[in-house]
Amino acid sequence: MDNYRIVNIMGGLGNQMFIYAFSLALKNKKKDHILYDISNFKLDKLRNYELDLFNLKLELATEEQIKKVRLGKTFMGKLRNFYYKRRWRFKDFKIVKIPAKEEYYSKYNPNIFNCKTLRYYSGYFQNEKYFSDVEKEVRQAFIFPDFRENIEENKKMLEKIKNSNSVFLHVRRGDYKNERWVLDTNYYKKAVKYIKETLSNPVFFVFSDEIEEIDKTFLEDANCVFMPPVNKGKSSWQDMCLMSNCKHAICANSSFSWWAAWLIDNKEKVVTAPSPWLMGNDDIICESWVKIKY
Repeated sequence: MDNYRIVNIMGGLGNQMFIYAFSLALKNKKKDHILYDISNFKLDKLRNYELDLFNLKLELATEEQIKKVRLGKTFMGKLRNFYYKRRWRFKDFKIVKIPAKEEYYSKYNPNIFNCKTLRYYSGYFQNEKYFSDVEKEVRQAFIFPDFRENIEENKKMLEKIKNSNSVFLHVRRGDYKNERWVLDTNYYKKAVKYIKETLSNPVFFVFSDEIEEIDKTFLEDANCVFMPPVNKGKSSWQDMCLMSNCKHAICANSSFSWWAAWLIDNKEKVVTAPSPWLMGNDDIICESWVKIKY
């Protein structure tokens, strides 16, 4: 089988979803067989492969197939090999223009689809434009299963969410603390104020990977429900499922809350996003979302 392309799956759940959504668009445009490389998770001590929670049938590439397309004998193959070994020495990915890579974080690079010889794709592809042509297929792919852990607690929260003008508010901490990426409370103050001025009787459902540690002062005058810290590790997708059932959203600068907001099935949803998002780049933010500067 020669007419195949390989997509590298990596990162946390949100990033894995971005990459898979990109792969659906790639398959639609190239009409080739798509294989997947998940070998990164053998070495990654912080992340696990999580797409198996969805009813997806990913065909994995063999080690031989990966080597053949990633480190080929062609000039481009050698150039890719040179790039992969040295990429972290460069401050700007544009120094070596490999079509498989994003130009810079979530900036959209349509040239990725135009390369005829490229067969290995590695990147996070955090931009809705990559898969806007296959939106329906993406939404069908990411249908959550029934709750598997803490079933009664999650069902009670889901009932509250569905029976109110629910707005999820996501605070990402955890590994973000080391990188100093945790959002300033000023963002949440402005976002909560905007939602209260825009929506009627909003109820804020607060989610966080460290719910006990967040500063709750910006929520003093808001009607809030705090999600207890029961969905952790490989069960964290259950929080994303609950968040996606809300009617509106206040996103953190996280792909986890991005997908929860994107999957909300409400044509009139109001979604706020922090600006700047992460690394000073707002390209990940959907055009219909409200940017809140902080």
